[in-house]
Amino acid sequence: MASLGAERCATCHRGVVKSYTLSGMARALGLIQLGELGDLDPVQDGPAAITYAFAETQGASPWITESWKSGMGAERHTVRRKLPLLFRIGAGILDRSYAARHGRSMWFAPLEVLSTSAHGERHAVLAPGHMMVPGSRFTTPISIECLACHTGALPPETYPHNLLPPEDWQPTGIACVVCHGRAEAHADWRDQELAGEAPAVPDPILRHDNLDLSAQLSMCARCHLQGDARIALKPGLRGISAPGVNHLEEWAVYLPSNSDGDVAFVSQTERMMRSRCFTESLKSRPMTCITCHDPHRSLTVAGESQAVRDACLDCHGESRALARACAMAKEERTGERDCVACHMPKTQVFDVDGVEIRDHFVRIQSASPERGPLRIKHCRDGLLEPVVWPGGDAAALQADFGLQLMAAIIARQSQSAKDLVDFPPGSISKGLPSYHHLRGRLLEELGRMDHARESYERAIALDSDAPETRVNLALMLGALGRVAEGIGILDALLERYPGAEGALRNRAILRLNSGDGAGFAADLMAAQRLLPRASLARALASYYRQLGELGEASAWEDEAGRLEP
Repeated sequence: MASLGAERCATCHRGVVKSYTLSGMARALGLIQLGELGDLDPVQDGPAAITYAFAETQGASPWITESWKSGMGAERHTVRRKLPLLFRIGAGILDRSYAARHGRSMWFAPLEVLSTSAHGERHAVLAPGHMMVPGSRFTTPISIECLACHTGALPPETYPHNLLPPEDWQPTGIACVVCHGRAEAHADWRDQELAGEAPAVPDPILRHDNLDLSAQLSMCARCHLQGDARIALKPGLRGISAPGVNHLEEWAVYLPSNSDGDVAFVSQTERMMRSRCFTESLKSRPMTCITCHDPHRSLTVAGESQAVRDACLDCHGESRALARACAMAKEERTGERDCVACHMPKTQVFDVDGVEIRDHFVRIQSASPERGPLRIKHCRDGLLEPVVWPGGDAAALQADFGLQLMAAIIARQSQSAKDLVDFPPGSISKGLPSYHHLRGRLLEELGRMDHARESYERAIALDSDAPETRVNLALMLGALGRVAEGIGILDALLERYPGAEGALRNRAILRLNSGDGAGFAADLMAAQRLLPRASLARALASYYRQLGELGEASAWEDEAGRLEP
């Protein structure tokens, strides 16, 4: 309760707060509990010949090990690396990820823990990205976009975004304020009222029943409408929209134009909105997530699952006009054989291997489609469209070629992105630094360096900070023969962000190109201290070998062997 900042809420709402602490939202982020990683079998990343295992001991922080065989013939030996785990991500009902410390930054651990239910058997598996790309290891950063849907208290903003947070930051789940707004101000207001004083202002707590349909849907869609691409429509947005705000006025969310029937792990909002239950309800009493779910209670709590199922009868009870004949005899509708079992069956998702969720597209179900190969993004044909609320208009988004380009890049639709790269941006995207950065990155990949430089410079003109853009631009300027200018950009950046390991690597390249070998080595070693990489160790080994310093070269070759198979 204390970790959620709900102490004052519990003064008047103790029962609600107590039940909420058991919910998935309250447990969406947190410290790793002793025992939760014990007795889990190691997992092999076969093609990469690496074995991963979770480990923990009493009184010590948990960790993950990766091990592989090194050497030749009789000289082969096991190399084992041990990296500390920082916190868990996810309620752990079906799937839970872990943040690992590598160097001075946070990365997704290569292993996740799956279970068939809240109380089912748990087992470790490779994370989806590592299943698809063997040997990925610790290369997926913990992003703010991910954390924003798991906590009401993001780490302080910095660069790189996955730098270790300060020691006083604690990983906590979704707090009361995330949905109810000014909870502390409400508590002050209530204290004043209970003291017999007349508050001078109305109660500042957010009243959900006063919100329009878009704002009500937004409350849950902020995290349960993931899509293939999410684009901030205003510069500087960080985290999810504030409660009571129309989420789609701040974020454009893109889904495949042509649905293939596959279901994503985070798909509840868009699937519900396809349901006839939802579309028919718009004529009288619009359906939202809380029509069926009590957000303060977990479905694992006794009786709550039945309460959700009983919600169907509010509209489909035998005395209601929307009632339909059920092919199943009433006496057979017991236990799991009910409305939800037939009309919202458990369906395997395409983006997490071995996990099934309730499909929120409520309908008379045909056989579940056979899931193809595991993939992260839903779209297959490059055709994407923005989500709109009922009665909404997506014309402005659809007419903006810049937003279309951004969506294609984020959704990994490379051909669609290439087709759009030369279309002029629309009125929304042209003012977004993120558009110009992404376009610059694509132009750079296409070898169009001058055009890429122009896009990067436009991003910086719109956002004077833009550290990631500056890192890219500096290296590009070096390729265009403007080495000193590129080094100057990185000098200024590193003065502000000394933990920018990518800036050090790029400055090392520029210094080498300018003939400053000592500066090259110094920058690579500084980058290595921030984030140890076998590639950097090998580059340093090659550099010292060319200088004839064979002892130093051998030490760096040994370092590379300790870091990578």
